[in-house]
Amino acid sequence: MMCLTLEHLKALSLAQYEFRLAALAEGDLPPFLGSTFRGSFGYALKAVACSMPHGDCTRCLLVERCLYPRLFEPRANQSNGLLKQQQNAPRPFIFEPPLPGQKYSSSLLRTEIERAQSNGGMPNGHKRLLDEPLRFAAGDELRFGLTLIGPAIEELPYIIYAISLMAQHGFGAQRTPFALLEVLAIDGSTMRLKVYTQETTSIAPHDARRNLSEMVKDRLAQLRREDTLRLLFLTPTRIRFQKGVQERLRFEQLVKSLSLRLTMLAQTHSAIKLDYDYQALLAQARTATTRTERLWQQELKRYSNRQEKKIEQDGFMGEAVFTGKAISELLPLLVAGEFLHVGSGTAFGLGRYHIAS
Repeated sequence: MMCLTLEHLKALSLAQYEFRLAALAEGDLPPFLGSTFRGSFGYALKAVACSMPHGDCTRCLLVERCLYPRLFEPRANQSNGLLKQQQNAPRPFIFEPPLPGQKYSSSLLRTEIERAQSNGGMPNGHKRLLDEPLRFAAGDELRFGLTLIGPAIEELPYIIYAISLMAQHGFGAQRTPFALLEVLAIDGSTMRLKVYTQETTSIAPHDARRNLSEMVKDRLAQLRREDTLRLLFLTPTRIRFQKGVQERLRFEQLVKSLSLRLTMLAQTHSAIKLDYDYQALLAQARTATTRTERLWQQELKRYSNRQEKKIEQDGFMGEAVFTGKAISELLPLLVAGEFLHVGSGTAFGLGRYHIAS
């Protein structure tokens, strides 16, 4: 076996879309919309897919064929690997909501990092990124990204319909209603192909499916292969180690979390089994060290309707710089993480980072 390469990344196919909505009334939305999107999407998808009056998947004759559990409550489909067969598995979608604190830019995060640097540590107002609600007036536009993985790509018509319904139902405590204006496919360049508008009744023919290996190869061409890596963590990132959520980050932990996520996604949403030397991968990662770290714990809570309580989703944000000869060899995996995110809560946008060139 060998360490993870571009060839291994062919196990996954992705399609990236941008959704554009318009507010139908004024209202305040949560500052981080990821969990709002994920929860609303689940309800809307079940309304679209479920044909049973009781709505209980555990006693449904159609559960093996139903779209809702396949997308929202997937199970591992391989009998060996990290996940046991039928065990809960990663969802085949990733919402990318507007970044915390503004409609869409990472400049606020840069300001926070610079403030942390000047203060010699965590900024005093470290809560501020997620303190202010997103305020919308009627007619204001809301954009977010959605990445579909593997078989979920073929379900785009149902997904668009479900998102249209969830927008009409409204977001936030005020249930501010939105209208789905259009959906655009991202083809890997700066081009956006319009595939759906509110005036149409069908999706324009297109092929947004891209192999993860090709996506990573294109991104690698934009980066310099160096022994130094600078990462900007754009949304709260929750990496677990020995049952605890990390407040600091070692390079080995990052690589371990990325490789586990990639392997579980492939086991669930691909027919190809990843076969690489996991222990050799971690041994490589241990040779890299942290040069600088300007991270802070960002407070974040979401309300779980199923558990009927608020759940903490705190995670670190900010900047970390690593150095070591292994970084160049591990760069394909690290680039894959830009598309797949890392840690827990990835389906609603947590664990999003950017490699700063």
